[in-house]
Amino acid sequence: MMMLGPMEADDLIYVVVLILSLLFGTVVKMSADPWRRQVLCCFAGCLIVAIVCRLDGLHSLLTAFVNCIIISCFKPSICHVVSFMWCFGYIAFFRTTAYFGLPQVAPHANAVQLILTLKMVGLGFEIHDMWQIHKQQEQENEERMSRTLQQLHSRQNFIRPTFASMFMYSFCYVGLLAGPYYKYKTYNDMIHNSDSRRIKTFSIMMKRLKWLPVLIIGFLVTSTYYSIQTFTVEYLDCYYGLVEVANGTLN
Repeated sequence: MMMLGPMEADDLIYVVVLILSLLFGTVVKMSADPWRRQVLCCFAGCLIVAIVCRLDGLHSLLTAFVNCIIISCFKPSICHVVSFMWCFGYIAFFRTTAYFGLPQVAPHANAVQLILTLKMVGLGFEIHDMWQIHKQQEQENEERMSRTLQQLHSRQNFIRPTFASMFMYSFCYVGLLAGPYYKYKTYNDMIHNSDSRRIKTFSIMMKRLKWLPVLIIGFLVTSTYYSIQTFTVEYLDCYYGLVEVANGTLN
């Protein structure tokens, strides 16, 4: 019986989690209550981080928790700057943990941290931009108040989301492993979509997955003959040495 190495086992877990997250979308879609939908998405995201990243997921938890405090406590005029400094400052530490005597983080944990950093920094800029638009429009004459401002007045809760909403957005399972990045507004629209049950998600999913068998076969064939373990330091030194010899011979 073929035994899987640590990296192969992690990759297998990664793929299984991705497939299960696709199926879990049906459960989220059928949930009518926005709060329940938020909790389901956050719970699934935290579970994914715990399974894939294990203890390395504590880095993501700390990043999101502190960033939510920053956005909640600082004014919208500067929260994006402080959020940017914190998130990218921490990711610099995250990528150099070996120099501080801490274990090197797993590759999948690195992917989660990168996606989370984009979401957290984007959230700060999104809140700042909405506040800036609101402020500029508010300074105009009331008679010339545009429809955009009226919509903003009716959506003031979006300008300053609650701590819980920001945290649950950061750990929403959608895109947590492989992306894509999406704004808080997109997440908020998904949570409060009252017609989600009518969306034909299965047909859309099957349309996107029709090339999956071809990709899987291609991956299996190439990884059998050219796995990532092949490209060791000794292999690369030998390869570039042969290239130099060939260039010298041709010259």
